[in-house]
Amino acid sequence: MKLTYLSGDCPEGPCPTIYGNDRGEFVFQGTGPVTEAEGAEPPPSHEARVALPSAVIVEWVASSLSLPTEWVAARLVARAAG
Repeated sequence: MKLTYLSGDCPEGPCPTIYGNDRGEFVFQGTGPVTEAEGAEPPPSHEARVALPSAVIVEWVASSLSLPTEWVAARLVARAAG
């Protein structure tokens, strides 16, 4: 699988990162696996949850859609908080 850097705290090295792959999927590198979470069933054994800082997602969406970071942050972070 070939990964392409899309967004993250640092383009190289072990830190929260979003990649695209050559199969048209997104690959997330973050803290995990997240094993204890309220509000969701445990994932199947072949899947894992990872946690990413909201800033990584906000930066990726803002840069991908050419939107102001503050505008994206206000909407995504509020939605993630429930």
